[in-house]
Amino acid sequence: MINKVVFIVGSGRSGSTLLSFIIGSHPDCVNLGELDKFYRYYQQGKKLCTICRDDCPFWDGKFTELERKQLAAVLGNTRLNPYIPLKIDRAIRPWLGKRAILSPYSYLLSKRKESILFDSSKELDWVKERSSHQEFRSGRLKSYLLFIVRDGRAVMSSILRISPTWTTERFCQHWSTRISGAREFYDQFPLERKMIIRYEELVTNPHQTLKKLCDLLQIEFLDEMLSYWKYDDHHPVSGNTGTRSLIWRYRDQNENIQDKNYQKQGSHYDNVGLNLALDLRWKQELTPEQLEKFEDYCGEMNKPYEWD
Repeated sequence: MINKVVFIVGSGRSGSTLLSFIIGSHPDCVNLGELDKFYRYYQQGKKLCTICRDDCPFWDGKFTELERKQLAAVLGNTRLNPYIPLKIDRAIRPWLGKRAILSPYSYLLSKRKESILFDSSKELDWVKERSSHQEFRSGRLKSYLLFIVRDGRAVMSSILRISPTWTTERFCQHWSTRISGAREFYDQFPLERKMIIRYEELVTNPHQTLKKLCDLLQIEFLDEMLSYWKYDDHHPVSGNTGTRSLIWRYRDQNENIQDKNYQKQGSHYDNVGLNLALDLRWKQELTPEQLEKFEDYCGEMNKPYEWD
């Protein structure tokens, strides 16, 4: 059976972390988070796993320090050998016995028992570059694409909440660029290997949404996926702190969460608890002036994604 890699595109704050945790709780799937951030996390000495409090049985237990360093170099498009120019370094890599590490998704799946890997990076340039890699062109891996969408007003409210220095104009430019680019790439992707997922439908009608996704990936839908906080093998790089906090709560690790983005959420995640709940805080948080500007800039583009 050919292994699969599922890429996610779209705007941040649209539910990709939640979706990845849910589908990553399927026995055939593994959620490794936002792999475009792997290199930066490694270089900064940050913990790669944003769920495990102590040593991670995957990132720390399955890889040596040299393997993590090499994987960071490949994912970061930097040199494996610091003394050799990148172009030459890439040309001689196969002769140095490093073939496995040069196919990072195949390499990661070789460390796992699952056959489907989820990369929730969302950065369009990253997805374009990675999905066109030799390990996909050779047929060893099959790429899939999920375009995750959410009412732009809700996305704006969420981003302005955690990034108060952003203006409405800056958000509108950022969001419209992300959505139009993702849509164009999605439209060109093979029909039999792609799907649009709405955040609002995921949380209000999760069974129907996830059954369609499972059909796309040719795996069986399992109800227990929805209780993703009970699954003990999540090891994502980065991701939404609020969503991750629900797993920490279930594991009774709910000490004071220091993440500044989580603290800006107020009591929202405390009130939601271990449930899928539709987040419509934008209706209370956005001012009439902000909504008017959004409508002027992005109203037409947002019409397919509106959720009232």
